[in-house]
This record gives sequence, C-alpha cells and structure tokens, in this order.
Amino acid sequence: MRIKEPFWNYSDLAIFLGLVLPSLLVTGLIMALLRGAPKAVALIIGQSGLYVTLFVGLYLVLKNRYNEPVWEGLGMVGSQVAQWKAAVFGIALAFALSGFGLLLRTPQMTDPMKELLDGDLAVIVVGIAATTVMPVCEELAFRGFLFPLFARTFGTALGILFTALPFALMHGPQYEWHWQHMLLLTMAGCAFGWMRAWTGSTISASLMHAAYNMTFMLGYIANQKELSGTW
Repeated sequence: MRIKEPFWNYSDLAIFLGLVLPSLLVTGLIMALLRGAPKAVALIIGQSGLYVTLFVGLYLVLKNRYNEPVWEGLGMVGSQVAQWKAAVFGIALAFALSGFGLLLRTPQMTDPMKELLDGDLAVIVVGIAATTVMPVCEELAFRGFLFPLFARTFGTALGILFTALPFALMHGPQYEWHWQHMLLLTMAGCAFGWMRAWTGSTISASLMHAAYNMTFMLGYIANQKELSGTW
C-alpha cells in the first residue's frame, strides 16, 4: 500500500526533538511528586507524562503550521487489512525473535528490569502499559511521524530501517546496550515498519506491537523468568 505523503518536513522533526527536553522535565517533576509510590507506577505515569507533552506539542505545531488533519496524517486510520491479522503477526514475531534470541545467546533480562518487575502490582502496571499506552505512543512517534518522512526521502525499505534504528537505540539503556538485544529490537522495529507500510495504518502497527509485547509479558507471568526476545 502506498504511504500517504507527509505534509510535514525536517524542520518539524527538529521542533519535535526540541520538545524532548521540556517533556523530560515534566516526567522528572511527575516522578518527584510520586517519590513514595512503587517504582513501576511512578515510572509508567512519568513516561505517560512525557508522551502526552510530546504529542500535544507535536499536534499543536502541525495543526498551527499546516492546518491539516493531523491524526489522519500520522496514520491513525483504519486499514483494508483485518486488524486481527496485525495482532497475529505480532504474536508470531514474538515467538520468532524469541527463538532467534536463543540462537544468539541473548543475555537475560538486566537487573534494572528485574527490579522494575518486582511484585505483582509492578507486573500488572507494566503489563497494562506495555500493551496499551506504550506501543501506541511509540508507533505514533516512529511509524506515524518519522517513517513517512524517511520513506519520502530514502524510499520505503530504507525508511523502515532508518526508523527502526532510533527505535532500538531508545531502548538501549533498558538492556545495557547488549548487541543481541539491539539487533532484536531493530528487527522488531523493521517488522512494525513493514506493517505500517503494508497497511498504511499506524493503528495496525500499534496492534502488532501491543500483541508482540503481550506475548512476552504473558510468558514472563507464566514462567516468572525471562524469554529470550526483547520487548
């Protein structure tokens, strides 16, 4: 499916990157106010504050500069491909990358991640966020906003790859920059980008991402140990 031409340009990308600092400040303030709350709860609420600040800012910038339908431009539209297929692809991707992770001898989940998932409440909070807010927000940023811009400049294939790379780098600290995790994250990002390109819908990419995360989360809950993939 042909991706709709973005009405934004690289100056808007620069503005978006400029919004990161004030968004981080909002996150820091929220986490300071929630200092006494469980770590997972404070982190998820803080990250939600970051995403809200980023996307409200992006929406206002794009709407003010172009007066175009922003959400439609970002691919938040339906698809001719049944949405359940996106979820099935996400589950299949999780199993495929889990198996590939075993072949790569991927290091197990790092201590910070184990600490974050310490306790039933933490697992529930992180699990809900990882299958709802986080995949939607990440797909809006990478496959909704960045991908159409990169695809217009470099073509669809390189656009998918160049969008997957910063997606992987964003998660790098979470996995202590182990190359195996970085490779798996890049592959996952390419798969989400392919879904976006195939369907023309960021919603489909978000559903695939959410199902992918859900598979690893359910595996963790069932086994109380790490799977070999990266989510």
